Amino acid sequence: MKKRKIGIFLIIVICSLGSVSCRKEDTIISLQEFPKRYERATDSIDINTEIVIDESADEILYDNKALRIDIREDQLVEDLMSENTQQNEVFKIDKWTYGDNKGQTLSINDDSIAFISGSDNYKVIQKNLQEQSINNPDPIKKTQKDENTEAAQERIELENQLSSWGLEDFKLYEELNLNKSDVIGSVWCGYERYQGLFVFSNKYYNDLSGESAPLQIIKSEDIIEKMQLLYGYEFIKGKEKMQLKTFDEIADSLEKEYSMVISDNQHEAVKAELAFLVNDVHDKEELDMEPVWIITIHEYQKDNKADFREYQEIYSAITARNVG
Repeated sequence: MKKRKIGIFLIIVICSLGSVSCRKEDTIISLQEFPKRYERATDSIDINTEIVIDESADEILYDNKALRIDIREDQLVEDLMSENTQQNEVFKIDKWTYGDNKGQTLSINDDSIAFISGSDNYKVIQKNLQEQSINNPDPIKKTQKDENTEAAQERIELENQLSSWGLEDFKLYEELNLNKSDVIGSVWCGYERYQGLFVFSNKYYNDLSGESAPLQIIKSEDIIEKMQLLYGYEFIKGKEKMQLKTFDEIADSLEKEYSMVISDNQHEAVKAELAFLVNDVHDKEELDMEPVWIITIHEYQKDNKADFREYQEIYSAITARNVG
């Protein structure tokens, strides 16, 4: 009888432990629980990582889908092509492209936009940008300007205009002034934001810098001289809370992957930024998207840490697997 009671007790304990284990697995991690910095030294990679989660991000992430953006073509044509042109001078060049007698062109192909004014001011700004790129090769950073500046007011006006074209979720960053010539110009880059996080797509990806942003705008004075949109999405928010991996588990994946790298070079993970990745599959209407960590890696030769090659890896925040 005693043995039977002990057996029943052990079964209850095991089941209870199993229940606790299940509850741990089902625990939803709040974004506020992630540290600001994560450090771990391993034989394969040093992880000395700044954790970047935007302050405006939702505390809990929900599952979601993406739809390709529905551009309000008529309004876009009217605002861009008619700014310095009589409406009756605008004509169709082909199925996707509008033109006018002054050399302006606007192409709209599904979720992409390409506009060039071709004006003298545009040519001057392009020349200045090329010169600046040669003299200052550092990439543009994604930063918003102080709300009390003229640039901030310009950004707000531009974002309102984007909304009128159906681009409601785009936020503009890095206003770059070009005031060293007779033409005063500015350059803006834009990413969509969803649940407070940057959104990017596998359709086009180099990194999350301003230069790689899907939306680029060049202005002279109050006139848009160039606009380029590579992709854009609308979002459907689900009801299920996402179960994110801890950063310990992300670090485990990093360590395991780099333990298989055959190289005499050293590697260090220096930054991890949380964002949403849209898996853009051609001809699919509802697109899958997931939160991911963009991990910035420095690769360098031993004892020469200052001379490094920088690149990025993408890890799923749901599975901790390398996805790009």
